[in-house]
Amino acid sequence: MTALPPRLEAVYSELDKAKTTNGRIIDVGSDHALFSIACLQNQITGFAIATDINKAPAERSKQALMNAGFEKQSAVYNTDGITGITICN
Repeated sequence: MTALPPRLEAVYSELDKAKTTNGRIIDVGSDHALFSIACLQNQITGFAIATDINKAPAERSKQALMNAGFEKQSAVYNTDGITGITICN
């Protein structure tokens, strides 16, 4: 697993206690989707939603998730926070 910055590691450690492969996480301000990838790789969640307000970081997140093999277990939105995203199927 790629090392997470301390802020993301703190959130990850809390989620690790409540693993739910049926749930979803939202990685707001995803930039490179490090958090989403870590949660998917370690089966913290079965689906990750990554958002970023800027197009380039959203594209980086999408590419990183594809490179990690999680394109079918993720969605990336170029949006402000959670505006306009679908959380449930």
